[in-house]
Amino acid sequence: MGAIAGCVPVRERESRAATPVAPVIDFHVHLFGVSDGGTGCFLSPKQKQHITCPFFLRLLRLSENGRLDEDYLQRIVDQLRDSSVNKAVLVAQDSRYDHAGNPDFENTSLFVPNDYLFHVVSRFPRAVRSLHLNQPEKTGCDRRVGAMG
Repeated sequence: MGAIAGCVPVRERESRAATPVAPVIDFHVHLFGVSDGGTGCFLSPKQKQHITCPFFLRLLRLSENGRLDEDYLQRIVDQLRDSSVNKAVLVAQDSRYDHAGNPDFENTSLFVPNDYLFHVVSRFPRAVRSLHLNQPEKTGCDRRVGAMG
């Protein structure tokens, strides 16, 4: 998970241990995937070869085993459950677009579709959505977010 954003005031218990006064929220947790299981995620071949990708996979004990997207999601859920963080703001990642407004995957390193983000948030109540949209009116997500409150 990302770094916990902001400073949280603490109070002392009788045991002198510090506890958060307010809920702790990680405001920037990226979803990630390679489109295993129909998630629609995309990771470019160039990005897969970049030094950060194998490092990241080893760090989280992940492999391209046909379940990478779900395994990564479970790592996030496990880390959240085992931490003092109360909620995580999950971040989708938009693609680049060409001049006609179509997705340009030849020039996109990472893409996590908003539909996948909506699906994940519906499965895990401690997750909060954070959409990154270049064209919300084309995807209909502006109406979906409004309907969700």
